Amino acid sequence: MTMEEFFGKVENKSNKRFKFDGSAHENPDEITIITGNVRRFKDGFVMPVGNNKLVYLKDWQVLPVYNHEEIGNAEAVKLNRKYFKTYTWKSEFEDFYFENEDTFDSLAELAKEQANQLTWRMGHFGDTYWQHDIDWLRW
Repeated sequence: MTMEEFFGKVENKSNKRFKFDGSAHENPDEITIITGNVRRFKDGFVMPVGNNKLVYLKDWQVLPVYNHEEIGNAEAVKLNRKYFKTYTWKSEFEDFYFENEDTFDSLAELAKEQANQLTWRMGHFGDTYWQHDIDWLRW
């Protein structure tokens, strides 16, 4: 998978830094967003989208990124409308509050808002949380 296939339209690739438009994928039903809401769960990841709602993610859908000028560590998450399915958790999440539940469409709007705003680098957090291999992403 190339950077464009994961992130959408990529600009300003230099010294491993880049900007991207996560709403500009070839497939209009694919988006990539930046979030800090991803959590490790068993053999994969989950992303809360409501007070007790979440979306399960595969390892290849999540990449650590960072922008130390403004945000710090975050995750780039690639989503597809066809596979975007919310699940209800047994209780409300303690460390998240959502005024409204996120849907694929609301996250697609977020991807448009985030387009080319910040310069990112591929990240790593150096702990077992991010031990999945990201060598498959080709510059």
